Amino acid sequence: MKPRVVILTEIIAPYRIPIFNALAQRDDVEPHVIFLSETDPSLRQWRIYKDEIQFSYQVLPASRRRIGKYNLLLNWDLSRALEASRPDVLLCGGYNYISSWNAAFWARRRHVRICSSGTVLTPLLSNAGRSQKEDFHRTECR
Repeated sequence: MKPRVVILTEIIAPYRIPIFNALAQRDDVEPHVIFLSETDPSLRQWRIYKDEIQFSYQVLPASRRRIGKYNLLLNWDLSRALEASRPDVLLCGGYNYISSWNAAFWARRRHVRICSSGTVLTPLLSNAGRSQKEDFHRTECR
């Protein structure tokens, strides 16, 4: 049986579609991608090529707000989406969204292996931010 790999990432980036399509063609893995949002219109003006998507995916309901230079993205139904996707491994595209932390805690409670791409919050990460990054990485890849 192929391992079910769930990938949690922010938006449907057009440059990632071919990568996820190629992953879906492999015989040794069953990928499912959960997007936190379809796009970020305030930062990206990308056209979303849904007709090119050949992998299993879903977009979570979300609310996005800008607070100064910070981007707050809140999702709901993440736990339900993770339960339904039944991951053997959860690949989390960073730790800079609340949903990333929720996914890490969800995986830890269910003994699902989680790994992160280690996305950097900001080049000028505060000491508190560095500590949070270290905490997140301690919860993953176990």
